[in-house]
Amino acid sequence: MNLNKTNSTGIHSVTSEALSRRSSRRSSILDLVASPTLTDYTSSWKRSQSFGHLDVSDLRETLSRKNSNRTELSIDEETSLISGRHPINKYHYPESTIEEEDEDRLLSIGLDKSNNHQTILNAVNVLIGIGLLSLPLGLYLSGWILGITFLSGAAFLTKYTAILLGRCTERDPALRSYNDIGKKVLGRKVNYAILLVFLIDLLGGAASLAILFVDSLSSFFPEVSRKALRLVFGGVVIVFNFLPLSGLSFLSFIGIVSTSSVAVIVVVSGLLKKEAPGSIFQPEVTNFWPTSFVNVLIAYGIFLCPFGGHPVLVELYRDMRTPEDYPSCMSKSFSFTLVVNLFIGVFGFLMFGMDADSEITRSIMLTEGFPKWIPTVVCLFMTLLPLSKTPLVLRPVVTAIDDLTFSETELLNSSQGIISPSTQVKRIFSRITAVVIAIMLSVTFNSFSQVLAILGSFICTTICIILPTTFYILLFKDELSYNQKAGFKLVIFVFIILAIMGTIAAALYA
Repeated sequence: MNLNKTNSTGIHSVTSEALSRRSSRRSSILDLVASPTLTDYTSSWKRSQSFGHLDVSDLRETLSRKNSNRTELSIDEETSLISGRHPINKYHYPESTIEEEDEDRLLSIGLDKSNNHQTILNAVNVLIGIGLLSLPLGLYLSGWILGITFLSGAAFLTKYTAILLGRCTERDPALRSYNDIGKKVLGRKVNYAILLVFLIDLLGGAASLAILFVDSLSSFFPEVSRKALRLVFGGVVIVFNFLPLSGLSFLSFIGIVSTSSVAVIVVVSGLLKKEAPGSIFQPEVTNFWPTSFVNVLIAYGIFLCPFGGHPVLVELYRDMRTPEDYPSCMSKSFSFTLVVNLFIGVFGFLMFGMDADSEITRSIMLTEGFPKWIPTVVCLFMTLLPLSKTPLVLRPVVTAIDDLTFSETELLNSSQGIISPSTQVKRIFSRITAVVIAIMLSVTFNSFSQVLAILGSFICTTICIILPTTFYILLFKDELSYNQKAGFKLVIFVFIILAIMGTIAAALYA
């Protein structure tokens, strides 16, 4: 029978013994500083970071020919052997009893997956990020009426396409990632194009984090050159790039704390300051309507950017204990994210009005009259945030470069922990190259809001709206009515036009 429908009594009957065995494992730092929920959350979040891997089916085929006498493995098992990830197998248990020797396997599949609360936390962490820092500028560019309408519409539409991706994933048990769906629906060659879009997205995200780091520290230490700050950023991130993913989990925790703290500080700053600019009690002059059509297109990208986490959401679906609750989890995650984004956007727009900077934190640091500790704390968190997030953002890029430069034997040996001198040189190359590309992009596009607008218009529109809708039409073409197909095709057409116009407007925006 299907594991998702396994009798829950059978699972709970082995829980006590399993937990006693688990208690003997070595404690991690998160066991000491965090609750079990946070520990489980971090563990399940790490399992969702595999969407950036290159397709390894050609490598699997080669290895299969070299060892034709081995036991036949499933696609998931083969991928796990090459990538070093633990396979999620499908076991079939009797309705009435569970064999004792299968207890550990059942627990690794069932209890090790995320419950609904953890899935919501993971999704919110994916969605809420540095994109909220430019929302006050987005409201200025679009005005109150269109701004709030666009932001709310972006949340609703991306939530709907996230649910469509869940339905596509449910359609075929072999589909375990966004890449899998793309390859099944559009073919392997088109899937490489999708992977390229992923890598551009990740490199653009790393570039925006580099800009954020330099902007924040240059505002606090104006005597330090921006070139020196870029070198500091690059050096630290290169060092972090050599840490294993398990070692980066604590950086993820720091990133979550930093993002949450910045949102709180923005609100506190507006409440503590009694006079404009920067005070919620004396709001700055704002505008109800946009000043130009180009500004509307730029704002479109800024508003869509905070909701661009769909590749990871597919992984979260597969990581759920109860996938049937996925739509409800997405509704709660996107609703909470919208509330946070609206709150920060509205608060920041009232504080700085038509003088809103590309980052609200920079506006706070450059405005006089705040308590002295506020710029210091803002600078601290805006330093920790990019340094903690960038290594995680670049990890799939590093993996992609490794997959392109490693030989077949090196890939297999690397997954088993066997690192030769030539492999080590290639590892150093990939980790430095990823950082250099990100920094070069940050120099080319040196405006934080400009990078976000480009990512939102081009990348988020493609990955979060156009492709999920296309996947759904093609996978369910025999079940959709003519009117439904026409409606979905109209959505695709409209957002292709918006993606092109928004990207051009953002690229030309200074």
